Amino acid sequence: MPIPTLDVIHQKAEVMGLSIINAISNPQNNMQIDIIDNADNSINILEQFLNLVKTLGQTYFFIDINIYNQEILESFLIDIEAITEDIYGISYKSIKKAAKEHNKSILSLPTNKPASLELFVYLRGCLYTLGFEEDWCNSLIEADDALERIVSQFSEYIYVYKEQKEQSKLSKRKDLELEIIKDPIFKNCSTKAARMAFVEQFLFEHSEDIPRGRAGLEGWCDLLLAKSKTT
Repeated sequence: MPIPTLDVIHQKAEVMGLSIINAISNPQNNMQIDIIDNADNSINILEQFLNLVKTLGQTYFFIDINIYNQEILESFLIDIEAITEDIYGISYKSIKKAAKEHNKSILSLPTNKPASLELFVYLRGCLYTLGFEEDWCNSLIEADDALERIVSQFSEYIYVYKEQKEQSKLSKRKDLELEIIKDPIFKNCSTKAARMAFVEQFLFEHSEDIPRGRAGLEGWCDLLLAKSKTT
């Protein structure tokens, strides 16, 4: 439901002789009673809340205002630079376009008026609350989740791309293995340390970093040695 303006809230409170105190709602140590929104519009439900405050014998109520400033909105933006062809294949341009549109819609949201507010009053350990929230608040999701939603629209294309990429990687690794085990220097390495040194240098010269970690490299060298004896 649209939020009534602060001017309207102040005017109606003044008419009823009520004071407003800025505060932060913290019902952790109190029983919270939410005012059910069964009125036709935000003004009617506001008037019902103010009548309740009077009925409870209170002369004031609290207001907690939540405004999304520019910095907060920017935290919901998708990192466009992280959307690359290497990760998403040919779909990356479409994903990037959708992400830019998402960011544009986020930055178009108002930063000079409340996104939500809560009116509340304490009485005998109970917290009576009435909350308002702009509809667009429900559409705000974390940047990672927003990107995931966009990416899901291209999941089939990305799956095919990753499969092809993996097959290419396996084919390249197979070619590297064949080149290593046929190298006479590798065949003449008589110790595990010598074989590992040779393979490390070979991968460095070919700008390769597979396999990762010393344990992985050691296991790969043992595999290469076994294959070299069968070729």
